[in-house]
Amino acid sequence: MEKAILESVVQTLIYIEEASEEVLASECNYKAETCVIEIKAMSTTLRTVLEHFNSVRCGE
Repeated sequence: MEKAILESVVQTLIYIEEASEEVLASECNYKAETCVIEIKAMSTTLRTVLEHFNSVRCGE
């Protein structure tokens, strides 16, 4: 169950990153670029935390 939740969160992060790229490509302005960079940084941090949590929970 927990692994499925973590995988779902990671998939959501990937979707957000891809959607952010589309916004950047269509809007192409400074605010959009800054937003995309911040979203990617947050998602990378969250993904790292989730992967660490998952490895600790799974005993890896």
